[in-house]
Amino acid sequence: MKKIALHCLQLLAIISVVSLASCGSSDPVIPAAPSTITVQADPTATYAINPKFEKGEKVKIKVKASVPGGVQIFQIKRKVGSGAETDVTTAYTSQGLPAAGATSYEKVFEVTVAETFNATTPAENKVVFTFNVKNSQATTFTTGSFSYDVAAQGQGGGGGIAPLLRAIVQVGLGAQLATAGSYLASSAGANGLYTSAEAAALSSAAKQLIDITFGVVGTDGNSAAGAAATTPQIISPDTRASKMFNNPLGTDAKATTFKSSTLTALTAVTSTDVNNLDHSTASVKFTTIAAGNVISFVNAQGAKGYVRVVSITGTGDSRTATLDVLVQQIQ
Repeated sequence: MKKIALHCLQLLAIISVVSLASCGSSDPVIPAAPSTITVQADPTATYAINPKFEKGEKVKIKVKASVPGGVQIFQIKRKVGSGAETDVTTAYTSQGLPAAGATSYEKVFEVTVAETFNATTPAENKVVFTFNVKNSQATTFTTGSFSYDVAAQGQGGGGGIAPLLRAIVQVGLGAQLATAGSYLASSAGANGLYTSAEAAALSSAAKQLIDITFGVVGTDGNSAAGAAATTPQIISPDTRASKMFNNPLGTDAKATTFKSSTLTALTAVTSTDVNNLDHSTASVKFTTIAAGNVISFVNAQGAKGYVRVVSITGTGDSRTATLDVLVQQIQ
C-alpha cells in the first residue's frame, strides 16, 4: 500500500509540473514600436522661418505620422497667445483625419487665419497648432506642432511670399477742367497726386511712377469737352495720348492694366489676395467707372492693387472721382 501511495504522489507531482509548464509557455506580448509624427510648413509654400499671416490668409501645414500598432486616437489642438488650448479636431474632419488602425498617415491641412492682430500685446499674436497621435498600445501621445504669428493688415503673406500692402488711401482725381490733379502715383498715396503742370515738372523717374489717370470721354471714346463729355474713365498713362488727352509725361508715360472686380470693399483684402491678382487675360488699359465699382490694377513696376470708386461729382469734363486705393509696396 505504501508503494502504491508513493507512486500516486510521484504521478501527481509530474502532472503538476507539466501543468505549470503548460501555463507559462504562451508568448509574451511585445509592445508596438513608438509612433513618430512630423509637422512642418507645406513644402510647396515658401514660408519664412517665423511666418506671419494676416486675418483671412491660408496657412498650409504638412503632417506625417508613422503609427506602429495602428492609430487609436488622433487630435488637433489650437492655442492663441496665453489662451487655453482647445480641441479643434472636429473642425478639420472634412480635410481627412487618419482612420482608426491606420499605421501611416500624411496630410496637408489648410488653416484659415481667423485671429485679429493684437497691436498692444504682441505675444498674443502667436498661434500654435499641435497634432497628437496615440497608437493602439500606447499610454501617452506622440506630438508635433506648428506655429505662426498673426500680422497687421497688409503685413502678412507668409513672412515674405507676397509684398506688403500700403495703407488704404483716399484721393480725389480731377478730369480735364477740374481743379484736382488728374495724375496719381499710387506708391506715394495722397502725396502722389499731380496736376498736369506738376506732372510735367517731375523727373523722368518720378513720371514713370504715375500709374492711374482720370478723364471723361465722349461717345467716340476719346477726350471730350463740356456736355459732350459723358463717360468717366480711369486711364493708363501710356494710353492718354491715343485717347486725345494731354500727356505731360511724354515717353515716360508707362502702362497700367485694369480689370473689373466683384469686390465691394477693400478692408478685408489681404496681401496674398493682391499677390494672386492675374491680369494675363481680360485686362484693359482704360475702363469706365461709376460709384461703387472696384477695379484691380497692375502697374509698370509690377505692383498690384485695387481702386474702389467712392463717388464721382461734377458734370461734363469738370468732374472729380473720389477713390480708395490699395496697392502693394514693392521693395
